[in-house]
Amino acid sequence: AALAASWDFCVRQAPPRLSQAVPLIDKYLDGSRYFYDLNMPIRRSTEMLDDCRAQLQNLTVISNMEFGTLSAADSVKLLYRCTKVPGVFEQVPEKLRGVFWMKGNAMGEELAVLQNGQWFEEEQTYLSPFAPYMWAWSWGTPSGAPLSGHFYEREEVKLQAFSLATLRAGFSYKFSSCPGRPSLPWPFGVPGNRCDKDSSASADDMTYATLQSHVMGDLEAVSQPEYYTLEEIPDEAQLGSKWYRGIYFGFEWMGRCKVVSGGSYELTKILDANGEPLEPYYSEFLEYMGSVPLLMWTGSPSMGPIR
Repeated sequence: AALAASWDFCVRQAPPRLSQAVPLIDKYLDGSRYFYDLNMPIRRSTEMLDDCRAQLQNLTVISNMEFGTLSAADSVKLLYRCTKVPGVFEQVPEKLRGVFWMKGNAMGEELAVLQNGQWFEEEQTYLSPFAPYMWAWSWGTPSGAPLSGHFYEREEVKLQAFSLATLRAGFSYKFSSCPGRPSLPWPFGVPGNRCDKDSSASADDMTYATLQSHVMGDLEAVSQPEYYTLEEIPDEAQLGSKWYRGIYFGFEWMGRCKVVSGGSYELTKILDANGEPLEPYYSEFLEYMGSVPLLMWTGSPSMGPIR
């Protein structure tokens, strides 16, 4: 059965993968293939972003991008507040609101916020443009860092932060019912093996999504060669509190078949939709970070904060 499921997935992947965001371009985005923070229906105010920047410490410029640091606990609160936009926030599905910890991510990335994005109900698709205060990197190496902190050296983190800010990738999430595929022995894996098929009768349940990145906000292009997913892990503290952020790839001889799992992690909510700590994950995150601060992007000083 497991081999049949793998083969079924490979067959479905046979055609070249197209961008799942393309149907939104003409219907909702006035024909523009590019989607940035400035294309949001309601944008963050200058006063809001200036206040957010004022809370940061150790402001520094990496090439032409400005970053600052803050303690882990204060960073969590700041990211939530600086991405909660009245008129936008209320339209975001509750499962996507709050602050998430990229638990087990081998890179120096620690926090992600999705709530400054746009939801398209009919298509069950969510667009999230990369923008200031939606990501945080570890500015040091926590004692329990994955791979013994190999990707946590400051020069490495600087490169990660600058690259992501420069690429201005947009992210699209297309929700569908959970495939409920079987688990395979490591290192193999197929998308949809972590979510609970029995709890997902339709896409409206939002237990499974395919994720695509779009460099420079280009919604007609898919940036990553791997197959990315969000798979809700059942029986957790709160619906939508923990997701398997699947990363599936294949070796050259496999063609377009993506049945090797590597680099995946658990996207874990630590601040809920109301901005309150979600236990036990919030305390677990603070214990993991210890005294190590977090690095956040404010924008570009030569252009002013990117809005």
